[in-house]
Amino acid sequence: MVTLQHCIDLYHARQNARSTNLTGGAASGTSETDNCLDGGEVENLVLSSEAAVPDPSFGELLQLHRVNAGLSQNALAHKAHVDVAFVNRLEHGRSESSRSVVLALSRALALTPYKRFRLMDAAGYAIRTREAL
Repeated sequence: MVTLQHCIDLYHARQNARSTNLTGGAASGTSETDNCLDGGEVENLVLSSEAAVPDPSFGELLQLHRVNAGLSQNALAHKAHVDVAFVNRLEHGRSESSRSVVLALSRALALTPYKRFRLMDAAGYAIRTREAL
């Protein structure tokens, strides 16, 4: 029996094969794939399922960047000149932060401009252009 997940996996395999110019049994239209939805329907399902994944919260992003930087909450708090309990509350969504503190945290984490923007956006402080409003 062919499942929807199997068809989605097959779709991804075909996309990978196309991007690397490889041909193989699974990507060539074998009888196993005859029971799958056509490519457009599977693509719509894949895109809608990926779009359904919510963006991480400010606290989740902060924790992700802190862990990736190899810092403890205490070390991040020290580098950003904030209280360690405040960092803990931010990461767990129990506090909100000012724009200046988010900037201090992003500097302490040495984030790239894009990652800094994403963190600011998650905190609700991203700068938007008039066209985006």
